[in-house]
Amino acid sequence: MSHAALLIRLLLAAFVIGALASDGRGGMPAVLPTNWTADSPRPSWAPSADGAGASLAPLQAISFFVACLLLSAWGVKALCNSVRRDLPVLPWLSYGRSLSLVILWGLCFVVVLTMISGARELMTPGAWRKQGWTYTLASAKPTDGPELRRDALEKLRFALWNFAATHEGRLPSAGESQIDQSLWEIPGWPGLNFLSVAGRSVDSAGRLLVFEPELNGDERLVLLTNGLVGTMRTADIESQLAPETNP
Repeated sequence: MSHAALLIRLLLAAFVIGALASDGRGGMPAVLPTNWTADSPRPSWAPSADGAGASLAPLQAISFFVACLLLSAWGVKALCNSVRRDLPVLPWLSYGRSLSLVILWGLCFVVVLTMISGARELMTPGAWRKQGWTYTLASAKPTDGPELRRDALEKLRFALWNFAATHEGRLPSAGESQIDQSLWEIPGWPGLNFLSVAGRSVDSAGRLLVFEPELNGDERLVLLTNGLVGTMRTADIESQLAPETNP
């Protein structure tokens, strides 16, 4: 079988697979740890665990890379054989050898990039910190952490106290439209908001007003009615909420 006939058959097979496959999404979600939880709403593009899209997800994930590999091998073959017209001493490159060359070249790049990453860490110890399955600069501003969440809670406190100043000391709850709803969002945790206790007013007693849901540990940031921002354990928060829920 000639190389041209093999290429035509591969293109026809790719066309048939693409025609029979269901609608695909441009770009695949990265296999990296995220802040999605079981309670988060499932994105519209994500196949359900028991749906028909779940069986096609692996095929859609690798089809793009396989197509790029085959097309790259064909491009390398065409370029090398075009150079051979001016340099007859070069051997004729078949499609199989071209595909092997592209795969070998890709593996060499993986080894080189791994060596660069290792040398970078050895030459700058402590400059990189692990974030999930990848690494990021230690000096880079984190997208999540107690400091960012505390800053967000301070901004929310400022908005709540401005509201209380014009409403005879009454503090709003999370559902009131006078407060920007984006202030209730927790940085780095999409879909999660600060929780609040309704019916509170500014006072010096320091009762629980705003608190975090359970995130990483037992310590959770809280805002009290006296304006204090601090931390409380889950058991203490539940004890503070008990009189509110149990008459």
